[in-house]
Amino acid sequence: NKMIKVYRKIGEKIAELRERENLSQEELASLLGNYTASSISYFENGQRKIKVEGIMKIAEIFCEDISFLLKEIDISEYLSPEAIEFRAEIQNRLKTERHEKVMSELRERTK
Repeated sequence: NKMIKVYRKIGEKIAELRERENLSQEELASLLGNYTASSISYFENGQRKIKVEGIMKIAEIFCEDISFLLKEIDISEYLSPEAIEFRAEIQNRLKTERHEKVMSELRERTK
């Protein structure tokens, strides 16, 4: 399953942060509140999905940007071709709208 790869990558980052701070799985679980040491083990091994709130809390505990936990994950690998096309269309629209807005503002300033 492709999502297992995502869970594993996030889990590796969680383990990296925890080990960097010399915390046990039990200590991290305690800091998170609603988790057990075995839950942390499952997350770190990619055997269980961690909720977004959990990822946010981990980033907060370790004073890391959430992107640290999510980098190196190419989400397009997990999207359908239709979803990739839709995302590209939205991105192109936003770029066009931003460009038009900037050009309009420049025209207004140079009047």
